[in-house]
Amino acid sequence: MNKDTPNNIRLGIFVTTGIVLFILGLYYLGSSKNMFGNNFQIYTSFDDVNGLSEGNNVRYLGIDIGTVEKISIINDSVIKVEMSIDQSLKNKIRKNSTTSIGTDGLMGNKIVIIDHGTSDAPLVSESDEISSVKAINTEMMLRTLENTNLNVAVISQNLRTITENINQSRGTLY
Repeated sequence: MNKDTPNNIRLGIFVTTGIVLFILGLYYLGSSKNMFGNNFQIYTSFDDVNGLSEGNNVRYLGIDIGTVEKISIINDSVIKVEMSIDQSLKNKIRKNSTTSIGTDGLMGNKIVIIDHGTSDAPLVSESDEISSVKAINTEMMLRTLENTNLNVAVISQNLRTITENINQSRGTLY
């Protein structure tokens, strides 16, 4: 028996283990992004995607049901979002459902949220487009809140001055 045989056996076991782990990793990643499942495509349009990117999750009633496959700019005011949805949800999503862009947690990734429609509406089919609802722009809210805080600070400073004048018996218009 050649003395290289044990080394060759170890190398073979190492390579085989590496290949098995690689295949399991691909399967795990693929199953989490619905790469190997039965999916169907639906679309929605937004005027601003607020940082949404391809690969982000799609949620229906709080459950991850698919991913954002493609984002394309149609014109200067319309952005089309293609979503890949798990086939098992095809009998749940209605044509009058609405989509919006939300966040995954307080400061998390952007996600597409599909709200349920009414039960009397027909079910979606392959390549249907669902209407969207304009998302609340948190940056605009924060700017407005900043202006409000500045105004409150000025008002409270003025009230402080008035109350000091009253306490020192100088009147309110000193």
